[in-house]
Amino acid sequence: MTTSRWRGGCRGALTRRRARARGSARAAVLAALVALGCAPAPRERPALVSVPLGAREARPVVIGVHGAGDRPEWACGGYRGALDAYPFIVCPAGRPCGGGKLCTSPPAELDRDLDEAVAALRARFGAHVAPGPMVLVGFSLGAIHGAERLRTRGRDYPRALLIEGATQQLTPAVARAFADAGGERILLLCAASSCAGSFDRARSALERVGVATRVVGAGTRRHKLDGEMSAVVGREWPWLVEGLASWTRPDR
Repeated sequence: MTTSRWRGGCRGALTRRRARARGSARAAVLAALVALGCAPAPRERPALVSVPLGAREARPVVIGVHGAGDRPEWACGGYRGALDAYPFIVCPAGRPCGGGKLCTSPPAELDRDLDEAVAALRARFGAHVAPGPMVLVGFSLGAIHGAERLRTRGRDYPRALLIEGATQQLTPAVARAFADAGGERILLLCAASSCAGSFDRARSALERVGVATRVVGAGTRRHKLDGEMSAVVGREWPWLVEGLASWTRPDR
């Protein structure tokens, strides 16, 4: 798959982001980020998608939701590095929250933004996008709001990774709704060396209804989706997507 620069209006149009520091690692990441249409007014901020450049077969879709005081390009860059740039990664913009940074949108707004972004992705990239369910990834506030999306959209996201958040949101009711809707597997990740205490109740609730659950302490001790955290995500990812046809990589 190759990309070029696209310009257009807000309905399904895509605009390639330009890299200012060409030749750098940052430029390489930004060159693979594409804006998906336009978010509804008044925010006028599009979701971004990390494109699997050079792909010759259909690739799966990951939803990468950032936290508070964050930006979609930072989140997409972290998830892209963790997943070896293999899937499409859709990163919603969120709402302004000061200092040029953005916060995760509330659940209902996040639902709308993601539905529009995924529709734009499938419209633009067509057969390059694998059919079937997606994987939801949320960091911090993105994990907290992501838990609500799992409650209502388990069929669309039967696998999920929640990082540094949602310790209180994964209640027995949410776990049951997720399982009933087709939820299968959840990876819970924290920055501490051990996060068993933080996620004990969530893990119990999920396993009680048959959702396979893994809890991992990254040991970074930093509330950041940085290189070390991304490396842990990449290490644990094969367990999360095990058995999903769209994640059977021909090069491995």
